[in-house]
Amino acid sequence: MNRIRRAIESIELPSDLHNRSKLGVQQAKLRKRRSKKIIIVPVIASLFLVFSVGVAAATSTSMNELVAKVSPEIALLLQPVELSSTDEGINMEVVAAMNDDDTAVVYVTMQDLKGERIDETLDIYDYFISGGHSFTSEVVAFDEITKTATVRFLASGGEKISNKKLKFQIRSFLSDKQVFEQTKVNIDLKSVEDKKPIDLHRDFISGMGGKVYSNVKDRESIKILPDDHLNIKIPAIDFMEVTNVGFIKNKLHIQTKWLHNDKDNHGSFYFMNTAGDKIYPSSISFGRDKSGKLEYGNNFQEYVFDVDTINLESYELSGDFTTSGNFVSGNWQTIFKLSDVNESKIVDFLYNFGNWQSQEVTISPLGLTIIGLGEVKNSTEITATISMKNGSTQKLTHLISITDKGQIKLKLLPNEPLDVEEVKSISINGIDLDI
Repeated sequence: MNRIRRAIESIELPSDLHNRSKLGVQQAKLRKRRSKKIIIVPVIASLFLVFSVGVAAATSTSMNELVAKVSPEIALLLQPVELSSTDEGINMEVVAAMNDDDTAVVYVTMQDLKGERIDETLDIYDYFISGGHSFTSEVVAFDEITKTATVRFLASGGEKISNKKLKFQIRSFLSDKQVFEQTKVNIDLKSVEDKKPIDLHRDFISGMGGKVYSNVKDRESIKILPDDHLNIKIPAIDFMEVTNVGFIKNKLHIQTKWLHNDKDNHGSFYFMNTAGDKIYPSSISFGRDKSGKLEYGNNFQEYVFDVDTINLESYELSGDFTTSGNFVSGNWQTIFKLSDVNESKIVDFLYNFGNWQSQEVTISPLGLTIIGLGEVKNSTEITATISMKNGSTQKLTHLISITDKGQIKLKLLPNEPLDVEEVKSISINGIDLDI
């Protein structure tokens, strides 16, 4: 029996709580087998138990429901929180949480008490965790009967929020998401002409990506198309229109205007051949006010293709586009204390990745953290595989990049939590490390 289990079993609990916890696990297992309407996605949980918000919380309905959606043995090892906030007919509950030295995980449920604004496409749009940064969120389960979504939040900065009171707040969310894939774009590329560009100052740029813009971050301005108000419509897409198409220095530019962009309408064009191969563009986001004057924003986006490398006769211009039917704003917030997990191991890992050099790897129940110095680019690719003493393996694919006090921290997350004591070895980009 490993050290984590010994530590857990040494905790003295009231006999009633112990028996009810066992009953909760058994009931959760039965519910998990019978239920056919709960969508299950692998989640990250904890291998450590902390009782801090009242021991009775471990047997409440919320914790038992969370147990039903993840591995029962693992879910009961999370730190119970179970604090609720209701606004606009929506109930939010922070069910459980934990963190290690650099990453915090918070499990939250959202339930619509009055309608059907919560569904499996729920996308938390504006939220906040005090002390954390580099947030991500993901729906890990949805109960069709109760209209309840379970959401996992990740935040870097765990060591700064351990054993402190945290404020967790959601201010808006999206739902009723509709996705339009492989939508044909009827633009006659043979008739597209060279266009006289205009300058877009970098202060007006809200985002950009791709090879075309990979080396332009220090420029004062970028060349883009003017708004020629072409207003080209794409069938079934009523939330976006093409405002201009043209060539600038032998590169094809497609400029779009996104309507109702408070609903996070988004998408991308691409060239696709009969074999299904796709060529994606670079892109740049900016804004225009009602008079057409350039400003900081994201209601306009320009896509840029390097057509010198494309045989246009073999490809067709298409796109994938996404919109949401519901945008709900409100104020859902709770304050709770998060205790950290000290179960971790540190292994020396000296390796030169080119732009940065690694120093060591920390292994915790939440995954691997590679620590180093230098500059990590968006294109950095890291793969890791963990081998356990029982012969099983886990591949880590989810990557979070953190910069903290001049240090680089790359967090790789597994699909299942790690029992640190049972880790035999790890492999990072083909480099084997014994534990």
